[in-house]
Amino acid sequence: GLYALSLAQTDRPLIAQPLTRDFAAATDFHPHGIDLYIEPSGARTLFAVNHRFLHERDGWHTEQTVEIFDVGPTALIHRTTVRHPFISSPNDLAAVGRDDFFLTNDHGDGNAIQHAIEDVTGRGLGNVLRIDLARTPTERVRVFATGIAYANGIALSPDGRTLYVASSRDKALLVYDPE
Repeated sequence: GLYALSLAQTDRPLIAQPLTRDFAAATDFHPHGIDLYIEPSGARTLFAVNHRFLHERDGWHTEQTVEIFDVGPTALIHRTTVRHPFISSPNDLAAVGRDDFFLTNDHGDGNAIQHAIEDVTGRGLGNVLRIDLARTPTERVRVFATGIAYANGIALSPDGRTLYVASSRDKALLVYDPE
């Protein structure tokens, strides 16, 4: 789940307040990378990668999604779940706007065995996606960068003019123009 931790009072033990208890119970929530977008008005949107485990008739399956929450005064309000076949092994994300973000896939498309082979051989099959929910369904998700060996962390510069992507396997920091 996701939790809030107040750092305002340090004279007593810190207590984490759960923000997604109800959502997690209903949805199977296993957050990974997160980012917060703050609009000029002060409204806040939280994005979280979710590695879901689903039990169906034929056994357990995973589903990779991004959950988008509006940040309320005392809780997160789930707004939408983003699903797409290109979201295959999400690791981290960087918010651009209320419905717009970059996402790293640390491996290429495939199962755990294919991911292990990719790790052993050092093949760079990770990528970065640009996901903009305001676009038409066919233009919403596009591949922004490819050939990244374990695309890991991602961040935008404060002015939004530079995108940074960590390639953990290559021990490199890749720099892109986000446009």
